[in-house]
Amino acid sequence: IYSTVFHDEAFANNPFYSDGNEFVNRHLWSFGTGLNLVIYNDFLLRIEYTVNHKGEVSPYLHFDLPF
Repeated sequence: IYSTVFHDEAFANNPFYSDGNEFVNRHLWSFGTGLNLVIYNDFLLRIEYTVNHKGEVSPYLHFDLPF
């Protein structure tokens, strides 16, 4: 079991098309924390809690099984 803290940033640049797309020509960011649980070999269960630039707060559940 291990914990994570993350922060992501981006800028969506498109000077030619911005009608109907609220993410164009804006600074986008998110941050959050997570808990990772490696179960069997490489099977990973990840639970994250995230806040983004729109003020949305959401929990996420991920299952990863590489092969």
